[in-house]
Amino acid sequence: MWAMVFADYARLFDNDDIARSYTHREWWVKCCRRFGIHPSYRIFFEDFHIETRREVATFITQVVLDACKFPVVDKEKTEMIDAFSIRNVSIEEESYISGEGRITMSRMLAIDSNLLKLLTDHPFRLIAFPTFQLPMTVPPRPWCDGGLGGPEYTRESLIMRNLAEYKQVDINRQMKKRLKSPIQARPVFDALNQLGSTPWRINGPMLDILCQVFKLLFIVRDVFWLFIVLLKYFLSPLIHQSF
Repeated sequence: MWAMVFADYARLFDNDDIARSYTHREWWVKCCRRFGIHPSYRIFFEDFHIETRREVATFITQVVLDACKFPVVDKEKTEMIDAFSIRNVSIEEESYISGEGRITMSRMLAIDSNLLKLLTDHPFRLIAFPTFQLPMTVPPRPWCDGGLGGPEYTRESLIMRNLAEYKQVDINRQMKKRLKSPIQARPVFDALNQLGSTPWRINGPMLDILCQVFKLLFIVRDVFWLFIVLLKYFLSPLIHQSF
């Protein structure tokens, strides 16, 4: 269903007559209504309270921690240990009101060192990147009236980023409270849709250079470890003789 909606929506970028007659928002609404889908569709349970979402996330994380184990052989004894653990990570972020920045603490899943060693000894043939970091094959879903819609589906899309320095102020909620009608901010949302749908292409020569650098990193790593092994091999007799 969504494939047909986006295929219809993509005509806006290929058909000059449609582009002159409709904005991104207007054409998106028309395409969704043609297939019986709400233009601002959101997944179920998205509007859970923050405490409820935190409890659900904690439960799912604990399920992953309890379920993911792998064998480790130590002196002819095989032991099943946890593949993941919880670790506190400090993240430095840019501050909009201070030049020094800020540091926030986040709880993240950490991979066991033994499992990392296995992954190093048996690397993946292919590298998978998170899908939200990959170029999109279709234009993003546009913003609709009242700031609804937007490119994300798994959570409510926020037009403006809330500042950590003012945690007590929800900028997006304040924006929606100040809208006297859903259509009041249409020029702003239409401008964001236009900016977010600007086409771009990959710089081919630069991509080739980056790919070469990426391959050289693995070569340098292998040469480095070979140097360490040879260094230990030649220095070991000298160390024993000195003692």
